[in-house]
Amino acid sequence: MVSIKEIEWSECRGKPTVDAIKQFEVVIGRELPETLKVLLDTVNGGSPSHDIFSYKDPETYQEIRSCLGALISFNSEDENNILDYLSRPSEGMSSELAPFAAIGNGNLICLKKNSECVFIWLHGNRSGYDECQLADTFQEFIEGLQQDNDDEDEDLDTELANLEEE
Repeated sequence: MVSIKEIEWSECRGKPTVDAIKQFEVVIGRELPETLKVLLDTVNGGSPSHDIFSYKDPETYQEIRSCLGALISFNSEDENNILDYLSRPSEGMSSELAPFAAIGNGNLICLKKNSECVFIWLHGNRSGYDECQLADTFQEFIEGLQQDNDDEDEDLDTELANLEEE
């Protein structure tokens, strides 16, 4: 497990390949943000311990709390790597978005062409309501991730155990 600024990363996949980084940079029309480059060099494909972020759904206006699953691997030899995502984008996703992380439910965290901003692409939302800005920069996005301190599951387990004892 690798630790970067209090965030521990597991399931890292080794160094990114130069080819994968260059192809991603072509798609976004600029160099990778420096923070993302450094992160990929250390925790490529990894899953963070601080993985919670929030956004307002552009279709329902509800505040949504979500969980970042993992960075997409920038190693062209890994299965489900960034080159696969770029060559076969998700159906309905704008060509202006380039995913760098997956949530696990079909939603993707993306950089937008010619922009520093980080967006979430919402799989299943209607066109025009399927993307939402999460942060002005990649660094702001990473620094805003929070650790899940929600003990609801533990509380529920305790309540169920108490009911069984009665």
